[in-house]
Amino acid sequence: MVYIVKNWIDREKLTNFILYDIGTGTGAIAIFFAAQYSQAKIYASDISRDAVVCAKRNIERNKLSERIVVLTGDLLYPFKDTEKADVIISNPPYIPTSELNDLPEIVKKEPREALDGGEKGLNFIERIIKEAREFLKPNGLLAIEMGINQSKAVRNIFERSKAYKSLQTFSDLRGIKRVHTGVRL
Repeated sequence: MVYIVKNWIDREKLTNFILYDIGTGTGAIAIFFAAQYSQAKIYASDISRDAVVCAKRNIERNKLSERIVVLTGDLLYPFKDTEKADVIISNPPYIPTSELNDLPEIVKKEPREALDGGEKGLNFIERIIKEAREFLKPNGLLAIEMGINQSKAVRNIFERSKAYKSLQTFSDLRGIKRVHTGVRL
């Protein structure tokens, strides 16, 4: 997902931009973009205090504390007092609740709230797509990771919102559709 967004940023010739990383977890996505774009303002958020502590520790290890602001809170709420974003990127929980017990043991070690996307796995994806329009600048990019077999449903959510254009779906290296993007109208 980061390379899809990086390619878009480079194609748009953005340098001094604002990026929100929703559900930052370890902070890896925020760290990647801060390291790649020295003039960008990077904001990262997570609802989990443990994840925020972990992200801050990783950001400090990478000597990027001056470049990344880490906030605690639910999805886009932490950004209510920040500038609108040029890019919003998120790898939200997208696993349907009924499938959580069938996950490989290594994945089960992750906090449940980082995995459980609700009945169909779309709860957080739907909220992000709907709420992001208030936080994105016109022509800003929303990129969201999704689960296997969720592509059609995610595209429908984007279309129903009537807030995005240039909808695209990207597949992972195995050919599975995993990332959906839309540009804010």
